[in-house]
Amino acid sequence: MSITTHTQTLALYRQIIRAARAFPSIKRDSIEREIRLGFRTNKDMIEGDDNYHIAMSVAIKGLTQLQQFSDLRRDATSWSVQMDTNPMPDNRKRPPKLK
Repeated sequence: MSITTHTQTLALYRQIIRAARAFPSIKRDSIEREIRLGFRTNKDMIEGDDNYHIAMSVAIKGLTQLQQFSDLRRDATSWSVQMDTNPMPDNRKRPPKLK
């Protein structure tokens, strides 16, 4: 991983952690643990690999979703958030179809 990519990944990680800490949920701590685990698990990914690009897209999408909720006022009586119909793409490899 190049220094620039490493720096960008670290900046993304920090943004996601900050957004998770502001997330209005009683499960905030477990969300933060999952984020840390995900980045730790994927720390050795190679920049040009397809899995790297998929993982980065999921991380950026997750940040966007966390930020939608993080900006909400906690004392509000009504919240409104626009969500995607397919927020996270299916990243699993599918077995080839048999003929």
